[in-house]
Amino acid sequence: MSNNLCFNLRRVKPDGILLCNTGSPSAPTTQAVRRYLAQFLMDPHIIDLPLWKRWLLVHGIILRTRVRRSLSHYQSIWTPEGSPLIVISHRQQNALRSKLGIPVEWGFRYGQPSIEDGLQKLIQQNCRVIKVFPLFPQYSWATIQTIWDELDNALGKITHPPQIQRVQPFWNHPAYLDAWIASIRKGLPPEMEHLLFSFHGLPETAVRHADRSGGSCLSREDCCLYASGEHLAHCYRAQCLRMARSAAEELALPPEKSSVCYQSRLGRGAWLTPSTHETVITLAEKGIKHLAVVAPSFITDCLETLYEIKIQLRQTFLEHGGRELTYIPCLNEQIEWMLPILKD
Repeated sequence: MSNNLCFNLRRVKPDGILLCNTGSPSAPTTQAVRRYLAQFLMDPHIIDLPLWKRWLLVHGIILRTRVRRSLSHYQSIWTPEGSPLIVISHRQQNALRSKLGIPVEWGFRYGQPSIEDGLQKLIQQNCRVIKVFPLFPQYSWATIQTIWDELDNALGKITHPPQIQRVQPFWNHPAYLDAWIASIRKGLPPEMEHLLFSFHGLPETAVRHADRSGGSCLSREDCCLYASGEHLAHCYRAQCLRMARSAAEELALPPEKSSVCYQSRLGRGAWLTPSTHETVITLAEKGIKHLAVVAPSFITDCLETLYEIKIQLRQTFLEHGGRELTYIPCLNEQIEWMLPILKD
């Protein structure tokens, strides 16, 4: 069975696709949001503490204050069809199924359907070679790795597991980069003065946890400029910086016209800097009136983009003297770029 878990059998054409993403609460209700947040925060990839300490922190402190706040955030972006992430995910699924002519299912790391649910649906459709595609461009312990670990847990419960092909992070794949940069170019307003690349934040401990070089990560300010090989393959920050640089070069933006920052901080520990919130305030106070923001950690619009950027960040920018914040949407239902990656 270890062969099924470890080998990337690229020579065999898959007969099923399992798409993976973080997930969403099932409804904008207190119970659903509490259940989702509890599952998310109890993942050791998210909060790296011994189980008992993590349980006390999550159930004794965080959920008591965060559920109500998160509930209002979800309610502000919820649509008549449901969670934006889930609605868009189903459209991606249907489009890929139509293009590929094989079964395509979803498995969310948190919420429903789970990764195990998606895997079982494909097995029930007689899929024996399944390509698993996490929709995260960059490698992160808190996204890609937790999906692989959950996938392995699900496979371990199956007597005769299918062969698994794992799609690796695609932050530098030409098909993805071309589609992403084209979407930025299309979304940039003519009056834009500055473009913000707002990546999802990570605790510094999570960045170091993935360090295969033995101590290079965050050892100095410019360490990511020299990352290569296995180090680059697992360095979230290096991948973020290189993505932003590629886009800025293609868009012919001078250095002073773009910035990289990190959003969605959770807790009091040291996280990647600069923060998106502080960067936006600084830009507004410097006199920037027209700001564009893109969120390159996400393929699908979700709470972090639709609330944190389109609502919360826009309000912050306006309060500090900005005039207009343009959010450039994720690729969402544009799925053509996925096809070359799935065929690799």
